[in-house]
Amino acid sequence: MEIQLDDISFGEVYHSEIVKDTITIVNDDSLILHVFVYKVPKYLNFQIESNQIPPHSSSKIVCTFYPDQVDKYGFLYNKVTTLLFNNEKKMQTKLLITATILPDVNYNDNIIEDKNAKISFEESIKYIYISKDDKKIECEFYFENVGNDDLKIYDVYMNHGCSVGDFSEIVSPGEKGHIIIDCDDINDGKNYKKIINVISNDPVKPQQELRIMYQFVEDDVK
Repeated sequence: MEIQLDDISFGEVYHSEIVKDTITIVNDDSLILHVFVYKVPKYLNFQIESNQIPPHSSSKIVCTFYPDQVDKYGFLYNKVTTLLFNNEKKMQTKLLITATILPDVNYNDNIIEDKNAKISFEESIKYIYISKDDKKIECEFYFENVGNDDLKIYDVYMNHGCSVGDFSEIVSPGEKGHIIIDCDDINDGKNYKKIINVISNDPVKPQQELRIMYQFVEDDVK
């Protein structure tokens, strides 16, 4: 019994949305296949078309996602246990669920009139030169609230090898804030990039992407 389950990626979803995705399980065996999903978090619901799939048939699993049951914004990553078995074999596998939860957006005249918070970064890409002696790099991004309401930073997340050192959570209109990123997986001789995602209450751009571009130099050029 060799069965590969597809991962489920909901992409960007707003906090009050309810979204669904469907995957198909194909039983190519000559025996009945039994399917169960368990250890499911409260923000997910799975409906299996049939727990018993006849030989050379298929069944669908509908996954419903309730973002308002998650207590944070930003990137969500979870694995749900799936049990597949017949009279001869048993297989337990993990179904990967990912999503990016964004604050709700009300598209009304307030956005046109600029009565909301609005985030503006001085730089969205930072170019940093590193030497063979560097083990950890700190990078700081500055931004301004150019809107007319308090700017709230809900979450800052990034790919592996970096962590958030600090960030301004609430920035008043006309004021500036910062995001400090610490990277400690610098490998000698390798150029690479880090992607940082910022979730805020800016109704036009609730998610913004920042990048750190590292370039290795032998001359210790900084």
